[in-house]
Amino acid sequence: MPCLNRGTLVVFITGALFFFFYQTAKMTLKLFVQPVNFEFLIQKSSRKGSKLIRGGDYLLTITLVLTCAVSLRGQGPRQTPAQVQNNYEEYLNKIEHYFNDLIARSPYTREKFWNRDFTSIGRYLISVEPDRQRLIDMIGGFQHYARTPLSPQVERIGESEAYTIDRVRIGALAEVEANGILLIPKGVKGKSPVVIIQHGLGGSPESIAGLVAEDDSYHKVGKRLAERGFIVWANRMTQGVDTKSHLDRKAKMVGQRLQAIEQWILIRVVDYLQTRAEVLPDKIAIYGKSWGGRTSLRMGAWDLSRVWRLSFRVSPRDRH
Repeated sequence: MPCLNRGTLVVFITGALFFFFYQTAKMTLKLFVQPVNFEFLIQKSSRKGSKLIRGGDYLLTITLVLTCAVSLRGQGPRQTPAQVQNNYEEYLNKIEHYFNDLIARSPYTREKFWNRDFTSIGRYLISVEPDRQRLIDMIGGFQHYARTPLSPQVERIGESEAYTIDRVRIGALAEVEANGILLIPKGVKGKSPVVIIQHGLGGSPESIAGLVAEDDSYHKVGKRLAERGFIVWANRMTQGVDTKSHLDRKAKMVGQRLQAIEQWILIRVVDYLQTRAEVLPDKIAIYGKSWGGRTSLRMGAWDLSRVWRLSFRVSPRDRH
């Protein structure tokens, strides 16, 4: 029975033992008080035995019912798994509706923040500066970082008939280096434009640069751009949702965010590329896929002095 848990069984057994000892004591008193007539006692016992058993059944039943009632009274109301799930979904839906309501009203509330001045480029940049700073603060801010010496480390890892392949590391943060693969076309006179390519959660600079045999969704885009005369920087970034969540939790423990760190690393990449003799410093574009696409789009808001020059679409015809 459902009510027979450990506590119920203890109470039930105690009641049964009490009934047994009560009946034993009752029989003992009858033996000592009345004259002993064994033949009469046997006949009487056979006549009353069934009554005694029936009386015991009734007493045991009452004991069990009372025990279950006491036990169930202490357990309180129960909730089924379906009820628990419904309670959670009700809570979850209210939070989602809260955000949906804010999003629906955001086009109207955004107007008080987004007051752009189109009378000139200079005035436009001044008018959006508060919004630029708010966006930087939303991802953790850059106040933790400084432009330390770049100290580039360049390692030639290969070349083709059309371009050279270098692995480059530059100083970005304390003990953290920007890491990328640089493809430089051969036989180009003068300076060339640069395309920074940022992979997503599952890519790599090696696949972008065409250094792996397997094809993937990037289709060796860096290699193809270098063959058309573009300098290419294939940038490395952390991969995988679990890895990013793990590092972002650590960053938040010290008042930072992983997204800000990786955006800052890209800013330092631009710093480095502008020092290269082969690079047209005002023609640096950035292209990204998936998470890299989001990261690339945000680059236009970070660096006030240069990033407005970055574009997100590059054609070989725009080489010069």
